[in-house]
Amino acid sequence: MELHKDTLSKTITFSENYPDYFHRSFVYAQSYLHDQHLSEDIASEALIKLWENWDESYTTVQRKAFLLTIIRNKCLDHLRKIQVNTKTHEELTEISQRELVFRISLLESTVPQELFISDIQKIVDNTLKQLPEQTRLIFKLSRIDNKSANEIAGELGISIKSVEYHITKSLSLLRKKLKDYLPVILFLYA
Repeated sequence: MELHKDTLSKTITFSENYPDYFHRSFVYAQSYLHDQHLSEDIASEALIKLWENWDESYTTVQRKAFLLTIIRNKCLDHLRKIQVNTKTHEELTEISQRELVFRISLLESTVPQELFISDIQKIVDNTLKQLPEQTRLIFKLSRIDNKSANEIAGELGISIKSVEYHITKSLSLLRKKLKDYLPVILFLYA
C-alpha cells in the first residue's frame, strides 16, 4: 500500500509541475536547436527521463538542474550530429568542387581541333610510310608541294596517267585509314 501511495504522490507532484517543466524545457531546447518539433520531442524525452528518476527527496532546484542536464546533453548530441553531417557534406562538396574545377580546366586547356589534327597527322604519316616509295613521293609532290600532275610527270619522267594512278592509290588508302575521322574533318573544315 505504501508503494502505491508513493507512486500516487509522485504522479500528483509530477503532474502539477509538468506544464512548467515542459515549457521551460521546450524554450531551453528551442533556444539552441531552432526547431520547434525537435525541441518538443527533446522536452518530452527529458520529462520522461525526469519521471523515471523522480525522487521526492529532491528539491525543486535539483529536479530542474537534472532536467536541464538532460536537455543540454540531448541538444549537444543533436548539434554534434549536425556538425558531423555538415562537415561531411562540406568535404563532399569540396571534393565535388575540386573535381568540377579539374574538369573545367581540362576542357579549357583542350583545343579539339589541335587534338584531331594531331591524330589525323599521325594517321596520315603512318599511312604514307606504308606506301611504296614512288607513290609516297608523288603524293607529297602533289599534295604538299602543290605541283600539278604535268609537273610531276615531267620531273619524274613518267606519264600523267601514272601520276594520277599513284595519287588515286594514295587517296584511296588515306580515305580508308581516316574513315573514322571523316565526321570530325567535315565538322571542322566543312
